[in-house]
Amino acid sequence: MRLRRDTVMGVPIEILEFEHGVETVERAARESGEPVSRIVKTILLRVGDEYAVAIVRGDRRINDDCQPSSLLVVGGF
Repeated sequence: MRLRRDTVMGVPIEILEFEHGVETVERAARESGEPVSRIVKTILLRVGDEYAVAIVRGDRRINDDCQPSSLLVVGGF
């Protein structure tokens, strides 16, 4: 595992890069030594004919029946 520090939009972040993939938050927490609450997961959602990316704290869940109006959209493509 390699640790890289950066700043994104003025917010300092730490990026953990693993030699191999980590499919679950629990595995990332175990391999990094960090608690699940400090891991961030990225989830691709399909909302109707559109797609959205959710960035969620590791110990949180996304309600799978969420409505498009409940999503916060930042930026655009």
